[in-house]
Amino acid sequence: MRTPQLSLRPTAGALRRSMLAALLVGGVAVSASAQPAAGAPARGVDVFLGAGYSNLAGGPTEKGRLGLGSFGFAIERPMTGDLAWVAELLGTLGQASLRETGLFPQPTRVSASHVGLGAGARWPLGRTGYLGVGANAWLITVCDVDTEGGPGFLGGETESCDRFTEVGLLPESSAFSAAMTTGRRGERISWELRYDHGLTPSIRTETGDMRLRLLQLVVRYRFRGER
Repeated sequence: MRTPQLSLRPTAGALRRSMLAALLVGGVAVSASAQPAAGAPARGVDVFLGAGYSNLAGGPTEKGRLGLGSFGFAIERPMTGDLAWVAELLGTLGQASLRETGLFPQPTRVSASHVGLGAGARWPLGRTGYLGVGANAWLITVCDVDTEGGPGFLGGETESCDRFTEVGLLPESSAFSAAMTTGRRGERISWELRYDHGLTPSIRTETGDMRLRLLQLVVRYRFRGER
């Protein structure tokens, strides 16, 4: 008879709540350290890095994971009035925890690397804030499955999605997503909350499609711009 064990793993809801709290604390810290620019510029070139809660939602997914969100470059230019357009070259990593697999049940994670182009628009909010919407077109370059622990000296194993037989994972070659952002500009350093929502699948499975979900705190450095 199998003895029930108390699980100490956080639920997906608890992870999301913890991530939101971390995002808010991080945002306050970054905004406090960055001096707001008077009449925040709507023209410049940024490099950015984000981290947060990532998921490939749907199909065999049990929950998402915390980690690197995205990185890349962005160009911002004014349009009409206060409206500005933004173009991005970026990469992101979608991750999800699957059920335990293997002869000796092991925690299993799938990850899919996305590289693509984004385009969108930004509206000013107050003196230095902004609100943005956009869309991204992705190429899915790598899809891997990692098992953790297990027998052996080191345990664990990494293999490509198409070689993993316990859960049929068929990565797409491309995908599309929508993005929503809100942030605050500084003189050089800015921060934003960003949410990416997959519109088409990144991975297909027999039990359903898996689509990118990404909530992250993004820090931007503007190395070229005009006041």
